[in-house]
Amino acid sequence: MATASENDQTTTATFNIATREGVRTFTFSNPRRKNCFSYQRYIDLTAALNSAGSDPLIRAVIITGEGDYFSSGADFGDAGMTSRSPEERTQIFVDFVRTLIHFPKLLFAAVNGPAVGIGATLLPLCDFVYATPSATFHTPFVTLAICPEACASSTFPQLLGSRKAYEMLVLGKKITAKEALESGFVTGVTENVMDHVTQICNQLKESPQQSILATKRLLRTEERMKELDETNEREMKEFSNLQKLPDFLEAKNRLL
Repeated sequence: MATASENDQTTTATFNIATREGVRTFTFSNPRRKNCFSYQRYIDLTAALNSAGSDPLIRAVIITGEGDYFSSGADFGDAGMTSRSPEERTQIFVDFVRTLIHFPKLLFAAVNGPAVGIGATLLPLCDFVYATPSATFHTPFVTLAICPEACASSTFPQLLGSRKAYEMLVLGKKITAKEALESGFVTGVTENVMDHVTQICNQLKESPQQSILATKRLLRTEERMKELDETNEREMKEFSNLQKLPDFLEAKNRLL
């Protein structure tokens, strides 16, 4: 991967990477499949986040999507679901979420369209979330015979309150960008979301970087990160058990 001192663009099998003036952007790049998540994407994104987090020339990371969707969630047709053992799949996901929890730099999400499943649950682990007015947020876990992931059972009640969290996580209620803004799920709503996020990153370029990093460490305390790590492990234990049941297999087959 090129260093942050360059204005460069590279591509993995599952997303594009661009670096400009210390800001690295990951763009989900399979719009024909609505930017769904394969296990390979989890692996690639974990590695890319770890690389950006340890690069002293990277100030911030932006995650966004190409096309109409931010992400439609997990790819239930992913060959990795059958070629990898259940234990390996669980560890891949746990590692991905842990990387988001502990990411040391500023992490932005530019939500360019609907965010479903992991596309929605990863957002509370970002520091700033900006969305287009057409974006929606949907977590149909019960419909799919599974349970919350990516610490949503902790982050959603914290951001939305218990009642709205139950609506989203149990009833599968889809919320609009306007509702997400009013409830504090997103930072802001704007038409040109990527331009807006880029502008904020450019403004922060003039700010003392060590002050920004120290502020993030104080806002996301060691106690909170430990709580999120434990939630991540607990959710994936439940998730793994549910995937073995007939209800999940029936739900999966309906999607294929």
